[in-house]
Amino acid sequence: MPRSIQPGELTGPAFSELWCVDIWDLSADLAGKLAGINLDPIRTPADQHAEAMRAGKALERLTYKYTWLAWMRSPTLEMSQDMLCLAVFFGGKCLAVSKVVSGKSGKPGSDLPKEPIETKDFSK
Repeated sequence: MPRSIQPGELTGPAFSELWCVDIWDLSADLAGKLAGINLDPIRTPADQHAEAMRAGKALERLTYKYTWLAWMRSPTLEMSQDMLCLAVFFGGKCLAVSKVVSGKSGKPGSDLPKEPIETKDFSK
């Protein structure tokens, strides 16, 4: 597999640590706060650190195989910052819609009927 490493790119343990420990744990924290639930159990515990690093190594190999993933090695991580902002924004919106539709938020939509509505058949 050809590798074209640019100066300053994230590679090796630094890449794995960032993507499979730091960003994963940050995502769990953010998603938990947005959803209002405790997602600590899905964080990377110390006893799974070696497994996370192996997963990171596999992910890094994929960034060389599939050029559309090369942004993940960027030293500025500009695209990943943008992707994280989008994920937080749209993830939060999706959770809010879900809560409103399910009637758990006390906001518009919480008064939606829980039982089927009786309807008339006007086709007769």
